[in-house]
Amino acid sequence: MHFNTILWGSLIGVGSLLLACTSYQAAPSPLPTVQEPAAMSIYDPNQSVSSDQSVSSTPTAATPQIAMIIEGTVEQVMETSPLQLTVTTNSGRYYVALQANTTVTQQGNTINPWSLKPGVRVQISGQPSNFDSMALTAQAVEIRS
Repeated sequence: MHFNTILWGSLIGVGSLLLACTSYQAAPSPLPTVQEPAAMSIYDPNQSVSSDQSVSSTPTAATPQIAMIIEGTVEQVMETSPLQLTVTTNSGRYYVALQANTTVTQQGNTINPWSLKPGVRVQISGQPSNFDSMALTAQAVEIRS
């Protein structure tokens, strides 16, 4: 009984704190704000500019990514929605995120993504991650065994 009293008292206290935090609005400061002066550099239109990149090359962020294809064995299936897989290949372990529109096929037939289980051989094509070379978002998964 004592535990319930402590639990309810804690919940009421946390609720009160949250209400107080959400209703608080900071007043504008009466002190003037000082902005740092912008750094200026002198531009000479007659000065040559050196760059390692060609003027005609497109920036890296605008370059479309090439689809990645991996083949390996499903090691782990995270039961999230959509599914996430860990696939072991000859070149290492890949983390694969499926999307709602990812097609999963076996012998040419579209099947339910929940058919993916540990130990199943797969070929996956998708877009590589910008942040991790061992991660990709699957566009298509083909079960090989």
